[in-house]
Amino acid sequence: MIELIGIVLRWKLPIAVVCLIAGLLSVGLSLMKPNFFKSTVVFLAANPYMIDRSNIFSKTPGENPVFMFGSSREIDRLLSIGKSQPLIDYIIHKYQLIKHYEIDESDPLAAFKVNEKLWGNYKILKNPLDAVEVHVEDTEPQKAADMANDIVRKIDSIHLSIMAKSKADMAGMLNYNINDIQKKLGVLNDSINKVKSTGNSKALETLETLRDAAIEDLTDAEVVKDQYKTLASNEFSSVYILQQAAPAVKKSKPKRSIIVLSTLLAALFCSAGFAIIFEQLKAAGYFDKRTT
Repeated sequence: MIELIGIVLRWKLPIAVVCLIAGLLSVGLSLMKPNFFKSTVVFLAANPYMIDRSNIFSKTPGENPVFMFGSSREIDRLLSIGKSQPLIDYIIHKYQLIKHYEIDESDPLAAFKVNEKLWGNYKILKNPLDAVEVHVEDTEPQKAADMANDIVRKIDSIHLSIMAKSKADMAGMLNYNINDIQKKLGVLNDSINKVKSTGNSKALETLETLRDAAIEDLTDAEVVKDQYKTLASNEFSSVYILQQAAPAVKKSKPKRSIIVLSTLLAALFCSAGFAIIFEQLKAAGYFDKRTT
C-alpha cells in the first residue's frame, strides 16, 4: 500500500493535470445541458364498486360496507393505462413533442426517438403509501405541469370509457334477453288464447303461471338494462387527486455538481491506476524487454 501511495505521489503532477482537464470538460459539458423542471401529481384510485349497479341500485343500501379507495388491483389498472401507448401517443400529439424535442420529422426513427425521449422525462409509479405519482420533467416548467395534469385526466378518461363500454355492452346483452322473453310471452299468449277456447282450466292455469313468471322476468330485465344504461351515460371520476401539478421553481436536473465530482473521481482513479500499472510494468522490466 505504501508503495502504491508513493507511485501516486510521484505521478501527482500528471494526475492533477488529467483531473483538471477532466474537470474543466465536465463543467463545460454540464453547462451546455439545459435545465429541466419536474412537476408531480399525486392521486388515489377510486373503488369501482362504489358505482357498481349492485351497490347503487341495491334495495338494501349500506348493508355491505363500501370503501372509497380502490385496492392494488385498481391501482395496477391505472398504472397500466398510464403506461399504455394510446396515452403516450395522445401526449406526443397534443404537445407536439417531436417539434418540442427538436426531432427531425422526416427521420424514419422519429416516432421511436420521441417515445424514448418522453419516457426519459415521464414516470408513473405507486408510492409506499399506495398512492399513484405522475412525474413529468421538461425544460419549460409550465409545460411540465400541464403535461402531468393532462396525463392524469387522460388516465381517468380512458378508464371511464372502458367502464362505460363494459356497461353499455351489458345493456346490449340484456336487450337480447328481453327480446327472447318477449317472444316467449307472445307464444304463451297465443297458447293461452287457444286453450281458452277448449275450456281446459288446468292447462290454462299452468300457461298463465308461466306467462306471469315471464312478465316478471321481462320487468326485471328491463329494469337492469335501464340501470346499466344510466351508469354507462354518467361519468364518475376514477381518481381522487391529492396534489395537482404546479410549475416548479427549482430545476430537477442536471445535477452539475454531481456530474463534475463523479468525473473528477473517475479521472483520478483512472490516471492513478494507469500510473500504478505503468510503474509495475517498468519495475518488471517489461519496457526494457520491448526495446531489446
